[in-house]
Amino acid sequence: MDGHRKGESREPEDRLQRNVVLRRKDAGKQVLVVSDLHLGSGREKGTGRYRPRENFFADDAFYRFLMRQISRAPEPGLLVLNGDTIDFVRIMGVPRTKGDFRKWRRNLAALGRERSVEELRRSIDEEEEWRFGLRADEFKSVWRVRRVIRGHGEFFASLRSWVRAGGQIVFVKGNHDLELRWPLVREAIRLGIKGNEHGLRVSERVRFSDRSVRLENLHIEHGHRFEPATTVNGAATTNDGREIRLPVGSVMNRYLINKLEEIEPFLNNIKPALNAVRAVAHRHPCRFFRQLWRAAPYVCRSVRRHGFRNGIGILVYLAAALAFFIGLVLLTGVLVVTLLGFAVVLPIEDVPVAMPRLLTTWHVILLVAIALPIADAMYRAVRRFGAVLYRCVSRRRKFPDAEDRHAQKLFEHLQETCIPSDAENFYGVIGHTHRPDVQVLDLSENRRLTYLNSGTWTPNWRDKRSNLRAGTEFSFLRFEWKPRFNEYRHSSRVWRDDRGVEGESVENVIIAPERSMA
Repeated sequence: MDGHRKGESREPEDRLQRNVVLRRKDAGKQVLVVSDLHLGSGREKGTGRYRPRENFFADDAFYRFLMRQISRAPEPGLLVLNGDTIDFVRIMGVPRTKGDFRKWRRNLAALGRERSVEELRRSIDEEEEWRFGLRADEFKSVWRVRRVIRGHGEFFASLRSWVRAGGQIVFVKGNHDLELRWPLVREAIRLGIKGNEHGLRVSERVRFSDRSVRLENLHIEHGHRFEPATTVNGAATTNDGREIRLPVGSVMNRYLINKLEEIEPFLNNIKPALNAVRAVAHRHPCRFFRQLWRAAPYVCRSVRRHGFRNGIGILVYLAAALAFFIGLVLLTGVLVVTLLGFAVVLPIEDVPVAMPRLLTTWHVILLVAIALPIADAMYRAVRRFGAVLYRCVSRRRKFPDAEDRHAQKLFEHLQETCIPSDAENFYGVIGHTHRPDVQVLDLSENRRLTYLNSGTWTPNWRDKRSNLRAGTEFSFLRFEWKPRFNEYRHSSRVWRDDRGVEGESVENVIIAPERSMA
């Protein structure tokens, strides 16, 4: 059995489980929702240094956070890791030595799949994968997830303690960890949580969801499918079912942004993502073009592999990012054409005589005075065209029921699903945007529908970077069962790790946008 699946009909039932539906007695009285941790390759074993493109630096803080939640109640309850927990897209490490391949072979053998070292070596495309990292097939995803487990030992130790105390964990798939679809990856994560505790029953307490979690008056999903750049159009796999189909944003991360972060670290933490690309293009135009030139063949190949809709999205994304350079090229072209124009209108025999006069100071000033307004108008037109393209990507507009696209799309989705009629408060929860938020989407006599965003534990900037520590908040959502109301009630919290082991979370400070104020 080679592990290559060509059709959805061959996939096991665990793979096809799009939603996890739980009952209160299964989940307990406490539900914690944490999202967008973006674990990468973690620390080097010998030096303790973080590897390049790592985004999660809070292993110790997360351990103390979970220990505190365990101490709050006799039963820990349910921990929902709501998407982008492991950032497969940013892991560019490739096995190189014989020891690396032997370790990879042992990891697969522990999961019941036998592969020889030579087979694994031949499976790597030395041109593409050595430059941009392994592709998203099942066996290669196992290599990457094992790197994460080794690099974030304390994080997985905290999950082990949570399960040991009687808690449950659900991993929800996001756009950066689409590889959670693979059964081998799921089993590798369970083994990483189990560690050396042979009596720990992890398989019964660690679950995976391809889309969402439904529990009483809660609907929880990552939210990436509500954004064009991060949703997967068409089938979930490509290349005859052997490889995950990446969305537009992940393609750009893999082939361009990962390399640009060698120029500007934490570039991908600037939101929205297109601002990050435009920022490095303005600051480092030559290096940007060099990386773009190197990535172009692979991006074009990905356009063909991922279908027409995703391909068009990639091209629009690049065109919007390059609007600044198109304007500069037009500006330079107008100046050159203006200078040549003076030579064209003169008789050829007068050019040698006229050129020295044209190059006098006042002639140059006159040429610039004429050319600059024209070039500036063209430059502004191109920038405006780039802004239009950007709006096509992000589709910024006003929404009838919410303040942003994600909340509106979630509201529309919940309207189409079956919301319990006896639920006075119903919560729709997502992550993905890295911004904690709360919005009341529907308020009537019998129902209150609330949108919540759980935020992130990684550095988070909107348009430009600031201090790394100041840009990081350990935000999460806590739901507690209220027997009086017969439902879960929420609180949006921030873990204050500076208060030590016995620390506690505090209420999150969320500022409403000015347009939403009465």
